Amino acid sequence: MLHLTLASNVSTIYRDVITGDKLLSDAFEPRLVNNAFYEVQCKATIAPTGLKEANSNSSIEKAGHNFDAATLISTFNLQQASFEVADFFRYLKQYMKQIKEMLQTNAPDQVSVLDEGAQLYFRKIAANFRDYEFYTGESAKLDGMVILLYRGNGQSAPYFVFWKHGLSEQTSIR
Repeated sequence: MLHLTLASNVSTIYRDVITGDKLLSDAFEPRLVNNAFYEVQCKATIAPTGLKEANSNSSIEKAGHNFDAATLISTFNLQQASFEVADFFRYLKQYMKQIKEMLQTNAPDQVSVLDEGAQLYFRKIAANFRDYEFYTGESAKLDGMVILLYRGNGQSAPYFVFWKHGLSEQTSIR
């Protein structure tokens, strides 16, 4: 019984490996895709931005996909960024170069995983660029991760995309 109590009090925060910004927590149930990135599904309805009532983990602990994009944005104080297509891919090329250099030092077996996952997602972004919104962490530093929010054409629920290799996990007991 004690084990179950401890397990429910453990949370994981995901930080940007470059800026150190908190970007995500396991309370949002990130789903690993192609071992290269996390997707976080949201409800289709979007609440007005600026709501801070969901700014604590306790309000989202058991939310599952029962939150909108504004909840994740306000919880981690994500900052909206703006890109033209060429500028975004120039940024992404530089960002991936930084992450790849870190992986070559710390986890060389993950370089090919990053390359394969990135190539798949690059094509998806290019084909649907206007359907994405872009966010940085609280520091608004563009040398760190730019988080993607896919809003699509309204036929599916929005979801966030985080590059797995650009995150560090910090587990804590609440």
